[in-house]
Amino acid sequence: MEKSLLLVGSVTHALAGRELLSQRGIAGSVLRVPRTSRTGCGYALTVPPPGAAAAQVLEEGGIRVLGIEEEGERP
Repeated sequence: MEKSLLLVGSVTHALAGRELLSQRGIAGSVLRVPRTSRTGCGYALTVPPPGAAAAQVLEEGGIRVLGIEEEGERP
């Protein structure tokens, strides 16, 4: 299944982001990712692609997106 990962800086931002996306009709779920300098505390939101649309909603809502990773089905 294709999905986009939106990397955020904390579990608080991930939970608030999930709620914000839900209010806009975008399904999202919180995912723990390996902690690195890029991922902050190691949390992401999974959303349907393209992730840029959901990232814009988060940014407009005051939630900083640290990065977007698009994942597709592997052959």
